[in-house]
Amino acid sequence: MSQIRIKKGNTLERDASLKVHKKGKALLVHPKVLRDLGAGQIDLARIQNGMIEVFEVKSFAAISRIQKRRLLRSAEYLSSIFDLSCRISVIFQDF
Repeated sequence: MSQIRIKKGNTLERDASLKVHKKGKALLVHPKVLRDLGAGQIDLARIQNGMIEVFEVKSFAAISRIQKRRLLRSAEYLSSIFDLSCRISVIFQDF
């Protein structure tokens, strides 16, 4: 992956984080915890109104079937730990 693409992804994620975390409480999960469970790393997450919201930040409108499955595992895991419902949302570049 090129340095330009990584920088662009980091910028998108930072900008989305500023907007997402204005509401609710930020939920931070170490990627190793999720990887060890065969789940997907999450870009952003928050708890708002008694619900966990997991956000995937994308610069293009494509998520692979494998990535969807891993995000679902992450959401199920977080839901079971906190005993809260969980929703997955995708934030595209023009968020």
